[in-house]
Amino acid sequence: MKTYTAKTGEKFTDADVERWADEAESGFKGYSFKRVDPRTFELEDQRMRAHSVRIEDSLWASITARAKAENMKTSELVRRALANYLVAS
Repeated sequence: MKTYTAKTGEKFTDADVERWADEAESGFKGYSFKRVDPRTFELEDQRMRAHSVRIEDSLWASITARAKAENMKTSELVRRALANYLVAS
């Protein structure tokens, strides 16, 4: 049986994956889920709006690759990068 390591360092096996798949297919019996408002990250006084920015394809490819590596959305990565740039300047 193969052993895997999660990003958190926790070890798991094929048997764990099978168990998780069975739980998912059975509807996660015994668990309850609450729907989360997708805009909970926004502060009341700082609503986010979409803004257009022209970015070269090569730069966008770097942004999306980094966001994927950091396991975050591209918009979050861009916001952080802009904030860090403004703080540093």
